[in-house]
Amino acid sequence: MKDLSIIIVSYNVRLYLHQCINSIIEHSPQLKKEIIVVDNNSKDGTISYLKGVFPDQIHFIENAENRGFGRACNQGLAVATGQYTLFLNPDTLLHDDCLHQCIQFLKSQQNIGLLGVRMIDEHGVYRPESKRHLPTAKASFIKLFGMSASLAKRDEAYYDDESGEQESARVEVLTGAFMMGATTTLRQLDGFDEDYFMYGEDIDISYRSLLAGYENHYLGSQTMTHYKGKSSTDDQHHLTHHFYGAMQIFYDKHYGPQDSRLFALAVSLGITLRKWLSLLKRVTLLLVRPVAEYVMFLAGFLLIKYGWATSYFSDSSYYDSSGINASLSLYALLWVGLIALGSGYRHYYSKVRYISQAILGCGIILIIYALLDNTWRSSRAIIGLSTVWVLVSGLTLRSLIKYFHDTLNPQAAMTVGLIASKEISRELLRQNQENKSSQSQLIAISPDGASSVDSGVYAGTITDLNYLIDHHGIDRILMQSELVSVDQIMEINKEQAAKGIQLSMIDDYQIPSLLRDRANHGLGLDALQVSFPIAYAESKVLKRAFDVVMAVALLPVSIFSRISTVALIQCIMGQKTIIGYNQEDQLFSRLPVLKLGIIELSSELHSQVQIHRLNVAYAMQYSPSLDFKILTRYLFKD
Repeated sequence: MKDLSIIIVSYNVRLYLHQCINSIIEHSPQLKKEIIVVDNNSKDGTISYLKGVFPDQIHFIENAENRGFGRACNQGLAVATGQYTLFLNPDTLLHDDCLHQCIQFLKSQQNIGLLGVRMIDEHGVYRPESKRHLPTAKASFIKLFGMSASLAKRDEAYYDDESGEQESARVEVLTGAFMMGATTTLRQLDGFDEDYFMYGEDIDISYRSLLAGYENHYLGSQTMTHYKGKSSTDDQHHLTHHFYGAMQIFYDKHYGPQDSRLFALAVSLGITLRKWLSLLKRVTLLLVRPVAEYVMFLAGFLLIKYGWATSYFSDSSYYDSSGINASLSLYALLWVGLIALGSGYRHYYSKVRYISQAILGCGIILIIYALLDNTWRSSRAIIGLSTVWVLVSGLTLRSLIKYFHDTLNPQAAMTVGLIASKEISRELLRQNQENKSSQSQLIAISPDGASSVDSGVYAGTITDLNYLIDHHGIDRILMQSELVSVDQIMEINKEQAAKGIQLSMIDDYQIPSLLRDRANHGLGLDALQVSFPIAYAESKVLKRAFDVVMAVALLPVSIFSRISTVALIQCIMGQKTIIGYNQEDQLFSRLPVLKLGIIELSSELHSQVQIHRLNVAYAMQYSPSLDFKILTRYLFKD
């Protein structure tokens, strides 16, 4: 029998999980451990990647769908062979002898149900969710309806601060990011409640442990790092839904039956209200900019109409009997819609993007103008002046918002240590030097420890990292992960995290985004997650519209073209897309999901690396014009 089974549920956290597993293997070597990774249908190649790195050290369970955290944990618990079992998040790093000390503590105590440890973030700051109180019905009611927290007693507060962060104590609720117990005990508790998809399952099992007569303990002498939020989906709508759904499940299961119907109804109403207010807040934040610009555009158009009628026709009521007001309203809506579809609100401060969408809007409006009845037309002069207003007002608004944002939220100067290839380092150094508004300094460090390096690019080598950090005052380290061994990454992260220096990693997906991004002083440090425009909501709308329009246009001549009638009908019905990934790419599942393409990206490339990079480039550079180029080349190919 193994001493410890470690169950990790993964979902698109390949690099963090690699670090996590290495910390498990590295620390507490005296324990016989088994690592069970339950993958919830990751799209980033997690399983194939880890099988290549750890071919014989991990028991993999692969789910064909995202089954949620609790259910996946229970899958691992069912096959665990260790005397003790640890549920561990993939975005964590274990420290020193944490695992061995936890098991020794469990063996020395009687009647322990669950055990947790002190969590810190990547900056070394304590995470208070390491130990919490049970969410009593009273405390939940107070929180849901926004009443004063002072109405709840200290032992009803969300976080448990009755003992120090480095003390050991009995607690009520532990976090599912690190939850250890005897395997027999966890099975007696039936593992996690699978009614919870995400959130709440750790509170539920902690409460059931107490109801079963066990004690839950917090071991403050042992520490782990938790990069919170990296192990969950980025879909905020689903996160909100699961969060408030978990609250309702917990209340109905544990408090609802014993509370009065009126009180239970009030709590349920509060949960529903907070959920919808949270969703409404998100929708409002998404709409505030386009709505504000629509009002600004339309107000300007109406003033232009009035001024033109007064100055050119000497009659302020010249257009009163026409349908020009409706036309101007549609023009404003069209401009806002084009900016949105062109990701102008996603990349709000991109002037080039905004100007191109404004000019495109003018062209479309002139075409519409030619088709309108005379009573609905304004004049080409008004359209021209309106275009100028859209350009001037929109660019001015963006400049003002950016100015006040930067003034009220000044960015502190940052010194970043970059460990990357010579080509990437040289390009990022050049970009940073050319960006006159940049307050950040970039220090390139060679990943090769050899004494002979290009001093024109690198300030030193990775073997001199500590000296370079102290000498240049480096605040953050950015590392091209494939150039440095995982052992080095682990060692650097462990050593520098203690100093409060954050280590971020980029892989082959993230480098193009990093080189392209100017969001954070030209370094793109806030955009390290891969940016695939093809996954944007506006891109999905454009791609679907392109598919339908082109399929309908090609349908009458399909008998003469290289595309079959059946395929075009499938495209119109939404079963296929006109341009899709090259299916020979074994890694295309790591990319945003696309329907099967009628036309695949060029299959003339035989290298898997080349084919994969072709798919990646398509996902990163998607636009309807790119689809049109591929389609025309395919149709008129000799």
